[in-house]
Amino acid sequence: VVVAPSGEIYTLCEREFRSYTPGSSLSMEILYDDPAQGGPGNPGSITDMKLRISPSGTPFALFTSNQQSTYVCFSTDKGMHWIEQGGSYAGADIAFSSSGTMYESDYDGFRASKDMGTTWTTMSPAYSNYSAQICASANGDIFAYIKGGGGLRVSRNGGSTFTDLSAFNRAPYYYDLKQGDDGAMYALTSQSAMGA
Repeated sequence: VVVAPSGEIYTLCEREFRSYTPGSSLSMEILYDDPAQGGPGNPGSITDMKLRISPSGTPFALFTSNQQSTYVCFSTDKGMHWIEQGGSYAGADIAFSSSGTMYESDYDGFRASKDMGTTWTTMSPAYSNYSAQICASANGDIFAYIKGGGGLRVSRNGGSTFTDLSAFNRAPYYYDLKQGDDGAMYALTSQSAMGA
């Protein structure tokens, strides 16, 4: 569940996208017909879904298939209709800076786009041979971690380089990282690998 800057509440549920605008009724959009088909017209079964909101309030839905391909869809009308962003990414995650720059991280590299994914500037990956999860903070820092793999890195130059804040494959093992409304960073972690 995520809340857009304009107050809409969004959630992904199996194959459905649901939104609620305060003062109105709950709406639902079927994103794809068969959850075993790997997302919008793509093969493979869905293994992970993520929902991200741009600073302008545009919802982005990410579907990762069992073939380690992530497909990205976005909506310009608060979820009533969806557009598939071109291409597929290798187990990707996306994040947005407060100024609207879109970041994408996958096995092949770290990318930045100032036009919502139409064109990309490619840099080295946050972690070589891994698809890092990313979180962009309000001050411009970009954090990267391997979900359940230990280690945390930060970039203070728009993703050009990342430096270690904690060692890879060592506790704490990060599972989620968010910035709160108070500006603090909050992490869901475990002291043992893969939550054991």
